[in-house]
Amino acid sequence: MKREDLKKIEGITDAQIDAIMGLHQTDAESWKAEKKTLDDSG
Repeated sequence: MKREDLKKIEGITDAQIDAIMGLHQTDAESWKAEKKTLDDSG
């Protein structure tokens, strides 16, 4: 997900984009940790 893509949404603010990107980062880190756990156990 890129900020540029979100900016194309009419009416979205920079603060909303920051919040979305923060949530995305949290999800991405969780997925990376889960993948590492699965890779290490298999």
